[in-house]
Amino acid sequence: MNQPINLTQDAFNSLLANLVELEEGIDEIIDLFFRELSKETEELKRVLNEYIRWLDATVNRVIIDDHTDNDFPYAVVG
Repeated sequence: MNQPINLTQDAFNSLLANLVELEEGIDEIIDLFFRELSKETEELKRVLNEYIRWLDATVNRVIIDDHTDNDFPYAVVG
């Protein structure tokens, strides 16, 4: 699904803030759940980075529209 996503400027800004917060907080999230490096730690880091890449690509499909209903077609982690 590569269709454009219409969001208001406020909704778009919120989505971007969520993305930035997640990107900057990966290590903190890992530290919260794992005390030592392990296979699971690396897997979680890989999954989070994959999700960030996907969300970044999705954000690039957004069209700012002040008259939209902000129907974002995905759940956002964060």
